[in-house]
Amino acid sequence: TSIADELDRLGYKPQYQDSWSVNTIRYLIRNPIYAGYVSWERRPQIKSMQNGSITKSRPRNNDYMKYKGLHPAIVDETTWERAQAMLTSNASPKFN
Repeated sequence: TSIADELDRLGYKPQYQDSWSVNTIRYLIRNPIYAGYVSWERRPQIKSMQNGSITKSRPRNNDYMKYKGLHPAIVDETTWERAQAMLTSNASPKFN
């Protein structure tokens, strides 16, 4: 929340919204592309048959493959790994 608030205060605008959201910040921090990586099967498309029609879903896969990309990293790998550890340690339990 503090990152989103600070970006709003500084006048930075996200591409599709009027202000930054916690979910947008979380997505950016978790995205390995900013650390110079490309990922494979991070959100694989799963097809299933329900009520006679095919439905598609894209569940998150925490055990995805990560490869060094050809693009330069915006965030160094150490900082990115520390952010991932912080997100994991601060994660709240998911209830069904």
